[in-house]
Amino acid sequence: MVTAAARAKYPKPICYSPLLKYVFIHIPKCAGSSIHRALGVLHAQRSLPVGKPKYHKHAKAATVREVLRPAWNECFKFAFIRNPWDLMVSSYHWWLTYAEIFPALHKDVARIREMGSFSVFNRSEFGGSMLNEHHGRDLTEWISDGNEIIVDFVGRYENLDEDWSKVC
Repeated sequence: MVTAAARAKYPKPICYSPLLKYVFIHIPKCAGSSIHRALGVLHAQRSLPVGKPKYHKHAKAATVREVLRPAWNECFKFAFIRNPWDLMVSSYHWWLTYAEIFPALHKDVARIREMGSFSVFNRSEFGGSMLNEHHGRDLTEWISDGNEIIVDFVGRYENLDEDWSKVC
């Protein structure tokens, strides 16, 4: 079980900066915590305030665009994706080790533990149409509106260092 103290090490989500004019679309299990940490350091180095999130840190790009409205067009929008197999392995691990800290997910955690294996998990609704507790396994759902990709840059988890340098 993950304790509250262990959870405190996770960075505060920084998905949008009106000052630096960026929007980060945080797809679950695609290096988001590392990116939030790096963005937090960037804000600290420049003594920039971090505002309260206006949307859930795992909101899809179409939702974020709707929330930010005109500011969306003024920002550089980016996301990172991950190899689907590694993504599902990471999601399964999250369910078994971290999800239990969220009381609303206890029943789902119990169902996943009862499955007994990654193979069964991967064929279930959790592996077939969800990333952690969020619906939307097809990664294009997170960065598109219909058939149109609406972010400016999509990096790959597998090329994180190289692609991060393109963002910064």
